[in-house]
Amino acid sequence: MKTTVTYKGSTMLILFCSLLFLSCFEDSTLEIPISDNSDGLVPFKIGNKWVFRHYYYDTSGVVIGTFIDSFTVKKDTIIGTEKWYKIINFKGADVDDFDWYTNRSDGIWVLRKVIRSNPRVDTAFSYLTFKYPTIEGEYWGSPLLDSTRVLSTNEIVKTPSGIDTCILYEDHYEFSHLGDFHYYFAPGKGWVIFEIFTRTSSGRFYVVNRLVLIRTILH
Repeated sequence: MKTTVTYKGSTMLILFCSLLFLSCFEDSTLEIPISDNSDGLVPFKIGNKWVFRHYYYDTSGVVIGTFIDSFTVKKDTIIGTEKWYKIINFKGADVDDFDWYTNRSDGIWVLRKVIRSNPRVDTAFSYLTFKYPTIEGEYWGSPLLDSTRVLSTNEIVKTPSGIDTCILYEDHYEFSHLGDFHYYFAPGKGWVIFEIFTRTSSGRFYVVNRLVLIRTILH
């Protein structure tokens, strides 16, 4: 009789432990961690805002217009296991209506939604747009076509928002009417200066737009 009781007790104990293990396993598979990805070169949190003085220049470098401009993190969404963020005008040549951005360990990534009616295309792809951390002289893309290059990692920039040590990135469009784009980023703070270059009829580059940071609202 004693042996029979011991056997039943052991069976119940094994059954209880098995059920407990399966319960924990099911819970762990349901609770997939989401990477916030808000911290990095540019802090992505809903409501973060960068306010600029926007200058227009003529071909000789004279200011011909100015106004207050801003970039704001409008919303976020979860795609896969990551949060992605919407910022209109994040990059001058990006298709912002369809683009989402996130910080990863190697820099800022963009997720681009592509929709066309003829021929029918409805797809999405992602790529690295700003490497961070990075080193001076590093580039990605095609050196003979469109590419991004790090011109400096130690630019001391003074604006109404303060003095910052910035990384200077250059977007270059080799066979386009667009000129180059220069982005001065203070890591953890975001944009400090944003410059858009264009070409004269003779092919000379000049700054046509310059956005200079006035203040930030960071959460």
